[in-house]
Amino acid sequence: MKRDINTLSLLNEISELVYVSDPETYELLFVNQTGCQTLHLENYKHKKCYEVLQGKTSPCEFCTNDRLCDDNFYTWEFTNPSIGRHFLLKDKIIQWRGKTARMEIAFDITERELQKQELKNMLDVQTLITNCVRMLYAVDDLDQTINAVLTQIGEFLVSDRAYVFEIKDELMNNTHEWTAPGISPQLEKLQQLDLSLISDWLPFFEKNDCIIIDDVEQLQKTNPAAYATLHAQKITSLIAAPIFLDNKLAGYIGIDNYDSEKIKNSSYLLLSMSIFLSYAIRHRNHVDMLHRLSYHDLLTNALNRNAFMDVLSQFRPGQYASAGIIYIDINGMKEINDFYGHHQGDKILITTVAKVFNLFKPDELFRIGGDEFVIITYDLTETDFYEKFNLLRNIFCEKTNLPFSIATGSCWVKSPSDLNSLLQQADSAMYTDKKKFYYGKEKTSRYRHNLDDILNLANYSALQEALTAGQFCIYFQPKISLDTEEFIGSEALIRYINQAGEIIAPNNFIPILEEARLIKMLDLYVFEEVCKQINIWKERKMRVKPVSINLSRSTLSYHFLADQLLALITKHNIDISLLELEVTETAEVDNQLVFSQALEKLKEYGFSISIDDFGVRNASLSLFTTINFDILKLDRSLVKTLAQNQKARILIRSLAVICSDLGIKLIAEGVETLEQLDILKELRCNEVQQGYLFSKPLPLNDFENKYLQILR
Repeated sequence: MKRDINTLSLLNEISELVYVSDPETYELLFVNQTGCQTLHLENYKHKKCYEVLQGKTSPCEFCTNDRLCDDNFYTWEFTNPSIGRHFLLKDKIIQWRGKTARMEIAFDITERELQKQELKNMLDVQTLITNCVRMLYAVDDLDQTINAVLTQIGEFLVSDRAYVFEIKDELMNNTHEWTAPGISPQLEKLQQLDLSLISDWLPFFEKNDCIIIDDVEQLQKTNPAAYATLHAQKITSLIAAPIFLDNKLAGYIGIDNYDSEKIKNSSYLLLSMSIFLSYAIRHRNHVDMLHRLSYHDLLTNALNRNAFMDVLSQFRPGQYASAGIIYIDINGMKEINDFYGHHQGDKILITTVAKVFNLFKPDELFRIGGDEFVIITYDLTETDFYEKFNLLRNIFCEKTNLPFSIATGSCWVKSPSDLNSLLQQADSAMYTDKKKFYYGKEKTSRYRHNLDDILNLANYSALQEALTAGQFCIYFQPKISLDTEEFIGSEALIRYINQAGEIIAPNNFIPILEEARLIKMLDLYVFEEVCKQINIWKERKMRVKPVSINLSRSTLSYHFLADQLLALITKHNIDISLLELEVTETAEVDNQLVFSQALEKLKEYGFSISIDDFGVRNASLSLFTTINFDILKLDRSLVKTLAQNQKARILIRSLAVICSDLGIKLIAEGVETLEQLDILKELRCNEVQQGYLFSKPLPLNDFENKYLQILR
């Protein structure tokens, strides 16, 4: 008896739960003090083990009696649902007061199991994040990928719905969504929501914290508007994490009606994914911006020349019942810019497009040149087309505060087989109309049909004679480093001296040479003259810096161009690093593949390639993303409005980031004020070129005296 008392005393002192039961009847023979306290048990006599321990009315289906022996402990784990604790159990057959009995020792390992489960959940979250990030950066279709990521997150958190909202102009739009089976999609209903609906969330978002609402009913009094919106969607709980772009709240990722067991790690998951989503959205915005830049004129919002060329290339005979084309040219645009200023000229361009949009759709209008526009319409009857054409002419006859008029030409045809012939007819009609404006006016350098000596350049022999006679001269305009404001190079700019000794700007004669397919002669002439001049500077021990030379796209389509340029470099013993080639897009490319291959070949030969006038009608997105360019030159129209135009600043800052990532040098043209210069420095633009702030284009002697001091 004394021995039994000692045994009971010992079992009552240990901290683990211990009980002894009859393996035949399941009657409890003993429960130690720890067990009684854990199970809130006052009396266990004549009670069954499965009643006391598991709250059952019959023996447990997982009972281990048939696996026990008196030699070794049988070890297993079990979570007791009655008390919500997890135990490591050791069972054995013993002799208890002269009869065979079952003894079980229970070690409470709940905390260890929770830590183990938490670690597993964290690893699962990390794995999920890794998989989602891999998807975001492996697939080009960002919208499809974001939806796939939301699917992964929504299923992992056992939720009803996962989604992304994007914020713009104080409004929220649900842009992406995943819903569990049986849950109604809400995306189409959740558009243009006022940001004030989540005003209570913003303080959390500003600290980059998640907003967690375990019970939406609590919002009924504190934020009735938000409650009504959430309640209508049958949302009972939600968690949302902010998405930032450039330190500004751009949206959030949210989860509705999640599994409460998953809430502990959901904040970390959503905050992590919001960071990668911000990168993905930024990339998408950049791509969208570049696409818009490539196909839209930023000043007027009309489609640009790239879009126009795409329309021409994609047209197929029999595609439309009819086609009508209207050609528009603004009269006296150069004189307007010279007399009233380019700012007034820009207003006229914007007004012109606004007037056209009163009658025609945005996808029907193209700005194909500085002051030239084309309207292309399909499937209108002849009567309807000319009625709209006459209405357009009448609109431009209305008095405005802006002093301008337009010349127009039109052509309509049934069952069109070719758009180019229609364009030529409309263009010809427009110039006939334009002559009425210039008839009797003083001769002007703007109107090409009044300049007989310039028109003669369209003749091969006349052009060759002008080149030989030295009627073309080269001006140089310096490039200046933004960091040091030092001279770092120049651009060669061609000028024509007419029979009267007047210096004619290139925009007056280059279109003629392009139309006559003679521009290659002039481009090669300029290239060789620059090579000669660099050689002279070297011999005179002057400070030689790289010179950039403009090449027309039609010249670049010439199959042997790279070999011919290299031969000229070899002939004049010039280091290729002293030459840069600027790509212009003022002429139609006969074969895009040949053009692309020519640029690649020039790069292979070691030439530095620049995209010129980026931002108006040139530098298509396909060129920007598929060809290894070295330099991107922003058109002066972007620089001109920097001080007043926040969108232009945002665009240039984004381009600066993109160019930096791609290793492309970014240059701004047309810098004319210190304010523009300071803004460009803030926007991380690398160089300044072609701005009167530093220098206008200079004749050779003036350029040498000012920038090419003799080295000592």
